[in-house]
Amino acid sequence: MSAEQAFNFYLLEMEWKPASCLNPKQCPNPKYQSNDFNLHGLWPTFAYNEHDPNCCFGEAFDVGKIEGRTLGEMQKHWMSYKNSAPRGCQEKLEVRKLRQGGSLLYSPGADNLGRYGNEYSEADTIEHSGKSHVGENGSTSFWKHEWEKHGTCSNLSIEGYFSTAVQLFQTLNLQQRLLDGGIAVGTDSPVEKVLAALGEYAVILCVKGNGVANLKTVRFCYTKDLKLMKCPAAPLSWNCNGPVHLPASTS
Repeated sequence: MSAEQAFNFYLLEMEWKPASCLNPKQCPNPKYQSNDFNLHGLWPTFAYNEHDPNCCFGEAFDVGKIEGRTLGEMQKHWMSYKNSAPRGCQEKLEVRKLRQGGSLLYSPGADNLGRYGNEYSEADTIEHSGKSHVGENGSTSFWKHEWEKHGTCSNLSIEGYFSTAVQLFQTLNLQQRLLDGGIAVGTDSPVEKVLAALGEYAVILCVKGNGVANLKTVRFCYTKDLKLMKCPAAPLSWNCNGPVHLPASTS
């Protein structure tokens, strides 16, 4: 375990699978094409619109350190939709040394969610072989990336990091919340209705496609002792203008 890292809160991000696969060709993983949510990551965070801290010193990723029950849930709910993995840690060494020395690189900033969003962009991915795959979903490289970039800064062990994210995801039960709130797959709903269904602490992001604003991302923030909190300086929604569409899988 590395020296304790400084951060202000955790951010948990989940994505509605069909919104990531509006173009099915971008989702070669067939298991990703279903009507449910997928974990993106649990991110120790200084400020809502920042990816910091990231790439801290810590134990090397080893999938063997993840307990079988946790790994089974990850294979179902934390998968990569591409046959590629996000680029590894790129933080400049001198910046990392400064932060590891105890300086709090807090950047309040204005909302810059374009920078703080999906880590799967074409510019940020590299091809990888199938040799490191676990099961059929080919997500081991993605888990490795999430651990190296975010987990090493979480003050949690490898098992603790992944099991915590999985437990939070399961507790939220987002798909049931939408169902209970009258949000059906394939329909449009006012953004206020979507937020009410997801709960008062939810933050949602939409992606434009097929002429509508599709619900893509749901985020929740947690205190360092894992209590739900309002995300600091976060808009309730981003790019969700007009009715919000909950797209259905095309597979």
